[in-house]
Amino acid sequence: MSSINKVESMWIKRKATTAPTSPQIKIPPRQLSPEPHFEQGLPNYIPPERPLGLPKSENGNEMIDLLLKASTLLPAVKCEGVQLRVRQLEREIGEKNVALSGQMTLLKIAKEIDKFNCQEAWKLYQNAFEKHETTMFWTRGIRLLILELRDNQKLRIGQ
Repeated sequence: MSSINKVESMWIKRKATTAPTSPQIKIPPRQLSPEPHFEQGLPNYIPPERPLGLPKSENGNEMIDLLLKASTLLPAVKCEGVQLRVRQLEREIGEKNVALSGQMTLLKIAKEIDKFNCQEAWKLYQNAFEKHETTMFWTRGIRLLILELRDNQKLRIGQ
């Protein structure tokens, strides 16, 4: 037998007889209980205060603040009208009359308005709220705000 074969055979024998140096952790197979955990309920569970999907600081307040800030760019009479509608929206959100999906869309619209991206805000508004203008009067304030800012933006670009 050559010296290489002797070394290999010794290594194989040693490997087979050597005990592991560290204890092995045995993990039992995952067992599913007949009733899922969420059906059992958690005794100390507290539901979240903010709508899911909204960042912690944006519980509607930032959206309202952005809309009110943008309304100050309008002429005085239009500013007051828009602010009345935004305050109405704030009450509706407080009474939980605005769906979470609507709040998310409004937040997107408010952020686009804050970036002076009125074209994108107008597209979002049309997709979400144009058919609800007669039932939710605060949508008219958002519409007026977007259109006025868009027109003012066009005037500034033309100068």
